[in-house]
Amino acid sequence: MGNNKGKTHIQELNGEENPANMANIMNNLFTDIGPNLANDMPDSLLDINYDFNDEYEQLELEPTTPVEIKKIMINISNKKSTAIDGVLIRFLKMTIDTTSVILCFIINLSIATRTVPIGWTTCVLTPLYKDGDRTDPSNHRPIAILPTASKFLECTLHR
Repeated sequence: MGNNKGKTHIQELNGEENPANMANIMNNLFTDIGPNLANDMPDSLLDINYDFNDEYEQLELEPTTPVEIKKIMINISNKKSTAIDGVLIRFLKMTIDTTSVILCFIINLSIATRTVPIGWTTCVLTPLYKDGDRTDPSNHRPIAILPTASKFLECTLHR
C-alpha cells in the first residue's frame, strides 16, 4: 500500500475493465451515498418541519478585505494539488497584492448578491482508494477537486 495509498488508477471494478463502464459504476456509487444515508436515518430525524426562510433573511455576512484574503492565501499550503481550474496556489502567492484585491471584489460581490459564480460550483470527483480490494467500488471514497477561487470563498464564509 504505502506510496500507492492516495494514487488511483483503477484497472478494474467488479470485473469491469471498460473505462466508461467503470466511471458509471463509481458515479452510481457516489450519487447513492446521500440517499442511502437518508434511508438509514431514523424517521424521527427526518420528520423536521422547519422554515429556513426566516433564518436566511436574518443571515448577515460581513464583506471581506484584501488583507483577509492575503492571510487565507498565505495559510493555504503550496503542496495542495492543482485545482480543476489549473490555478496554482504558488502563482497566487507570487501575485498576492493583485490577486487578493481581485478575489476580494468577487467574493464581496458574491456575498452581497448571495450568489456563487457558476465556475466556482463545478468540481471533478475523483475516487480515492481507502483499503481492501481495489476492484471493489465501495473501497474508494469521492474526493472533490474544486476551483481555487471557491476555496477562498469557503474560507471567507467559514470565519
